[in-house]
Amino acid sequence: MDTIVVYNLKKVINISLLFCLFLLLTACPGEEDCFDMSSTTRGDDLIKLLPEQTEYNQGDVVTLSLTIPATNSYFDSERNIFQETGNNIALLALGFNQLFIDNQLIFIKGSEEDSENNNWYNVIYNENNGMYELEIEINLNRVGEYSFITDDSIVFDGGECNRFRLDTNIEWSTFGTIEFTVTE
Repeated sequence: MDTIVVYNLKKVINISLLFCLFLLLTACPGEEDCFDMSSTTRGDDLIKLLPEQTEYNQGDVVTLSLTIPATNSYFDSERNIFQETGNNIALLALGFNQLFIDNQLIFIKGSEEDSENNNWYNVIYNENNGMYELEIEINLNRVGEYSFITDDSIVFDGGECNRFRLDTNIEWSTFGTIEFTVTE
């Protein structure tokens, strides 16, 4: 009798597990199950902040820039990210905002993302040179110590399964940390 109960219990558990698996697989009808692990990678030092100095004067201008070729090998093989996503805007999500507080920003290439986050920027595809580009001149108005960690990412989103994320940082003599002083 105990063998029959154990056998039936195992059968009920197996059927329940199969039912739960079926629900998980059909929970989002019409959406693809994307395996995006191969579309996330790291490329160090892609963002530039120039000129690199340990001390600036109030009113000095630094330039934050990013240039990513649409056709690149960041994702293990040569790919044209623009063709695969169809999107002429990549989103740069900076891991900091201290550089922008109380300083004047002038967008030469790209723009600020229209969101509540003040550290997301649109990197615009330039069809003339096949590059995604962002260039911001930053007038350093705020006096004081600047110290922030740079761990940033660029997202190329074509919707559905055509998403790519490239993690990066600002190229600086101290990897990952930007420190400088702005004096009067």
